[in-house]
Amino acid sequence: MKLSFIKINRSFIVLATVISLGMSSCAIKKSGADKNMNAALFDTKWQLTELNGKPVPNEVNGKQPFMSFEKNENRYSASGGCNGIGGTFELKSTKKIKFSQGMSTMMACPDMSVEQGINQMLGKADNFELTGDLLILKQGTTPVAKMKASKATSASTELEGTWEMDYVLHTSESFQALYPERKPTITFTTAEHKVNGNSSCNNFFGDYKTSEGNRIKFGALGMTRMFCPGNGESVFVKNLEKVTRYSVSEGILTCISDDIVVMRFKKK
Repeated sequence: MKLSFIKINRSFIVLATVISLGMSSCAIKKSGADKNMNAALFDTKWQLTELNGKPVPNEVNGKQPFMSFEKNENRYSASGGCNGIGGTFELKSTKKIKFSQGMSTMMACPDMSVEQGINQMLGKADNFELTGDLLILKQGTTPVAKMKASKATSASTELEGTWEMDYVLHTSESFQALYPERKPTITFTTAEHKVNGNSSCNNFFGDYKTSEGNRIKFGALGMTRMFCPGNGESVFVKNLEKVTRYSVSEGILTCISDDIVVMRFKKK
């Protein structure tokens, strides 16, 4: 009897071990599946369709409201149709998320309701649901934002062409005072990674490099040597040197240094 009891207990231990290993294996597979699902978060431009239970128009102030997520540095970019918003986020688990409060430009636009809604949402969202082409940010179980996937185009098709500047970060003088007669322009030739343009006075040329996550770095610029009154040219060149990332949406090129928008251009 005693020997039989020992055999039964050993059999029970073996069975329990097998069950435990099976459960662990399922957990590992599920975790891997969750990570693969979350991968779609990072290579997609997300068009905002709903904020705090209210529908978001396809365009606000002529621009598409959106969010995007950069995997390497855990940064997000967003727009409510006016200012560019940027900051960092943290994935606490496969479905938990926490946003830093974003920094943005300080432009005034006719309709800023969606932008204000985004800023409020960033402080509320603590988890998300990602199913196919639908991303839902939630506070607890309550949806605070809904978005649909809109695959970003490649850097070559995004940047190619000529852009005219309509905003530059400069606190001492207004944009109109800096560029009373001519706005700076920049033209990208993406096949050769070359740029050229006009600083509002002198013509310039140079090269640039791009990398994953819309990273960009401009090389040293060659320029003509005309005398240029005012500070417009120096402000343009100094801000171009600061640019580390960019985003393109609805014909608007936004140049960013860390979380701060330093320049913005419209497609010509």
